[in-house]
Amino acid sequence: MRTISIPGLVTGLALFFLLAGVARADSSFTFESDPVGTATTFSNTNTGITATFSSPADPGGFQVYPALGFVTLTGNFLGTGQTAPATPLTIAFSTDLNSISLDFGLDESGGLTLVAFEGSTAVGTVSVTGGIPPGMFVPEGFLNFNGATFDSVVLTATSEDGFFGVDNVDVSTAAVPEPATWFLLGAGLLGLASRRPRTRARS
Repeated sequence: MRTISIPGLVTGLALFFLLAGVARADSSFTFESDPVGTATTFSNTNTGITATFSSPADPGGFQVYPALGFVTLTGNFLGTGQTAPATPLTIAFSTDLNSISLDFGLDESGGLTLVAFEGSTAVGTVSVTGGIPPGMFVPEGFLNFNGATFDSVVLTATSEDGFFGVDNVDVSTAAVPEPATWFLLGAGLLGLASRRPRTRARS
């Protein structure tokens, strides 16, 4: 009859809770629940993360538009208002993040630049050009940023007239393990270290 190793059980539980503690939390902001015409500044919350959308041109620098025939901007999307061409869009988050991706559409040829910030410090940037569909007058594309911890981003279009729209803003964060998780891991390791190999008696 096999016996259960208490130190091994504790180690297994500790590793389980440690992995649970660092599981990724994902949130997606699609603007489908925002009425058409909703203007910045406003906030949306998804799976415990709040995103606040604003612009230096507020009130009304950006607004929610209905589907306008874009390939990537399906359903409602957030775009520059007619009174505020070429204005940047700021998205501030309620927690630190590790990655962000989004779809975008432009009114003319050009691209989109994202600058990520942790507090007031810029921690990274990425620029992309529209290429979906290829050769079309209205370029669209996909932007992704990761590799640094940030709590806000600023998006700026380089299109000729400054208009751009964004949709399907997906963000991820790695949760910090809680003290209880570290305690379990430590207890498991101590238990493992205290094990003594047992020799079998020969018959």
